[in-house]
Amino acid sequence: MFSYVFFSESSASKKLKFSDSGAFYGYDRGATTETKRIVKSTFNPDYYSTEKFRNQRLVAWLGSFAIFLIYFLILREPSDLDEIFNSPPVELTTGIERKALKKELEKAKKSGKDTRLLEAQLSYLDVKHEALKAKFAQNN
Repeated sequence: MFSYVFFSESSASKKLKFSDSGAFYGYDRGATTETKRIVKSTFNPDYYSTEKFRNQRLVAWLGSFAIFLIYFLILREPSDLDEIFNSPPVELTTGIERKALKKELEKAKKSGKDTRLLEAQLSYLDVKHEALKAKFAQNN
């Protein structure tokens, strides 16, 4: 059977505290008891965990965001895309449909097919455009 000789009654009753040990004060384990010396910490923080780096990163983000806002809200000139985004949806949808119908109409004329149906759809698109325009104006 096993015998527990390593733990005597006196050592079990005496509780060890980390704050009373040599490890708490940083004593060198390899040194003799007469020359106990305090070991310096081996942790050296790198540049990326310093407060200076965090502040520089914050300034870079805020500066970039400020430049982005200044450019897009103040300095940028209007373009064709702005006209498209600011136009009502009625104009966009009917404009796209009209272009597609005109392309089909040209193809049909070139191939010599009957174009009466496409011309009727094109005229119906004008009526549809006016109806959507009135509905859109009524909602706003």
